[in-house]
This record gives sequence, structure tokens and C-alpha cells, in this order.
Amino acid sequence: MLPSKFYAEFNSEEKAIEYFKSAYQKKITSCKHCKQAKLRWSDRRVGWKCSSCSKFHSLKSLTFIKDSNLSLLTWLEVIYLLTETKKTLSICEITRLIKINRYKTVFYMVQKIRKVMGEVNLKAYFSKRSAIEVGIEKECDYFSVFYGKQVAGGLDFIRLEIPQYLHNRYRRMSTELRGKESFRNKKILLSRFKVYEIYPKYLRKSIESRTLYKNWERKILSNFLRELKGVFHHVSFMYLQNVLDEYCFKYNFRYGKEDKFRTLIRIASESS
Repeated sequence: MLPSKFYAEFNSEEKAIEYFKSAYQKKITSCKHCKQAKLRWSDRRVGWKCSSCSKFHSLKSLTFIKDSNLSLLTWLEVIYLLTETKKTLSICEITRLIKINRYKTVFYMVQKIRKVMGEVNLKAYFSKRSAIEVGIEKECDYFSVFYGKQVAGGLDFIRLEIPQYLHNRYRRMSTELRGKESFRNKKILLSRFKVYEIYPKYLRKSIESRTLYKNWERKILSNFLRELKGVFHHVSFMYLQNVLDEYCFKYNFRYGKEDKFRTLIRIASESS
């Protein structure tokens, strides 16, 4: 979707609320407190109120942005900027475009969205076809990555993952992070460890032997390294997997019939 069309369609907070409501309202068919299906939508409070027990369920509490005070329109704009651009935007550029002064706020938003991209990649990757793991250590000064390819109908889905020794290092770091209440991004990192721990278990069950073409392998690696040395040249290893997840999401859904930001919200609403 072109930026002009996006900003014309979502030019107010009310339209963003309506879009998130249409995506997530199927998740709340009854009250979580009394289990009664007597819910009324409130435009003023942006959520559903139970007519039986008066329990209120906010729209934001159903989404992956439930711990944020920013508007849904701001979140939708950042999701659009992250997913619809062919080459990724830096956090500084996103900060300038959405007119928010605090870099740390936008940084947290971007890492949160990238984490959801990783969860979408895992779901799409294992819900279809076969998975293949191949180690790459050549032509790379930073790290070795693993990629997988699904082969069926001429489409391929990739999964890039940091090597196991970095996973082990982050697990040790997670123990230290639990005691640091001031570390704002702790939730993102710790929840990511839990998600990726299931990856090798599913992978072993679905391994198949296939021939991978060298040109395809070289193109995937060179394209990612170009971004890593460019926009992501300051990324730390702690957030490297999130960068990989963003790259894979854009690659996997590059031929999708719907806009990628709609795909992300739709799959996230189905799995969250």
C-alpha cells in the first residue's frame, strides 16, 4: 500500500480503533470474569463492558500493545512503516516520520513489533510443508546464521536464526535481567527466549533432505548482510534476532495478496 493511501484511509484515531476492533473482536465472545455473553461496546472507553457483572475489557488489552499508553493510530503507523517498506527504515527515521521526540519510546515499539513478526514467522513456518536447516559461516564477519526453506508451489519461506551459542548466552543474561526492574525491554527479551526454545523441537520432527540452489543461498545472505552493514550497523547481538525476524517477515510475505501490515495484525490476532 502506498503511503498516500494509508494516510488517507487511517487519518484519525477513530479509524484506527475501528480497524483493531474488527481484527480482535472475535477474541472476546464472552466476559472473562463471569463468562456471560452480554458485552456492549463503548466508544468513549474503547472497549467492551459486560452487562451482567460490569467488568470492562479494553480493546488494547486484547492486542500485543496492551502495555503501552500510545494511541492505536501511532502503533498502526509504526507497524505500517516497518512492514510495507522494501528496505527497512532506521529507528531514527521512524521517530522523525511519526513526530515523537523520545527515541527510546520508538525503539521499544519497534522491538515489540519485531518480536511479533518472529512469532508470525514461526507459526507460518511450521504450519505448512517441511523445514530445512543449513549452517552458513562463509562471507560473514558478524555471525553464522541458519536458514530454512519451504518448497511447494514455487514459493519459499525463510527462517534466519542466530547460532546456538548466542541463544545460550542470552539465556544466562535473562537470569540477570529478572533482577533489573528498570530494564524496560526485559519483557520483550524474556518472552522471546520462551518462543524460540520450541524451535529446535519442531525442526527435528520436520527435517527433510532437499537440494538448495547456491544462487538462492548466496542472494539471501548477501541481501541481508547489505542491510546489516547499512541500516543495522549499530545493532547489538541482544536484538539481532529481532532484526532477523523483520527481514524474514518481509521476505516470506512479499507476494501476499493483502498488505503486509494487515497480514501481521491478522495473524497476531489469531494467535495471541
